[in-house]
Amino acid sequence: MQRTLLLIHGLLNWHPWRRRFLRELALALPGHQVVLVYTDACTRVWRRDVGGITVFGCGRDWPYLSGRQALSVQVQRVQRKWDLLRRQHGLAAPIDVIGHSLGGLVARLFAEQESGLVRHVVTVATPHHGTPLATQGLQLAGCLGWGQVLRELTPAAMAEFNRDHPLQKLRLAPGGRVFTLRGRADGTLRNWGTCGEVWYGFRILSRRYGQASDGLVPHDSACLDGAVHLGDFPYDHRALIHRVQVARRIAEVLHE
Repeated sequence: MQRTLLLIHGLLNWHPWRRRFLRELALALPGHQVVLVYTDACTRVWRRDVGGITVFGCGRDWPYLSGRQALSVQVQRVQRKWDLLRRQHGLAAPIDVIGHSLGGLVARLFAEQESGLVRHVVTVATPHHGTPLATQGLQLAGCLGWGQVLRELTPAAMAEFNRDHPLQKLRLAPGGRVFTLRGRADGTLRNWGTCGEVWYGFRILSRRYGQASDGLVPHDSACLDGAVHLGDFPYDHRALIHRVQVARRIAEVLHE
């Protein structure tokens, strides 16, 4: 039976998985079924062709509304949707999980609460220690209705999160590990992002805080004591889940 590879997006799903990234994962991991879970309230289960590869999913990837609730709400939705997908498509466990950005935190909580279900957790550009940009954007986020989750991404809140949810609390399947992976922006316009947020974020983190970053997550925040670091890539926060080189590096460890 195929192993399951579950992917969880980041804040607002503003940086969606690129088709070529998904296809590369599927090709490099023929023993895995690729599954996308969106943390909105929608529970519609679907399947989609991605360059000749079938991926399953649950929830809506548009409009950009998923990923704006508190982390506790998002992990509950992932649990519910995983159960739906498992029952409807006979997906196998234990599973591997990839979380991009905020999705890496959701993945950690999911693995903690579903004892023995998850084997490997791979976090891509995840702010394990928060980001000053969350503090900077709280007022605007509050007006738009997603201030709670941004408040959870401040450095102070993430320090508390890591005390409450250390990696030692994870009950992974035998042989399971947590991996981290990070990128790097250079402040040029090629690091624009979706609406300029990556370019602007880089400038704030660099000039105001003196921190290297992928444009949204400080370099040091993307790593975590107790996790295995898979390496650094010359791609910004958004581009990390577009590049086949990143997909291949992840596939290498999931083969084991």
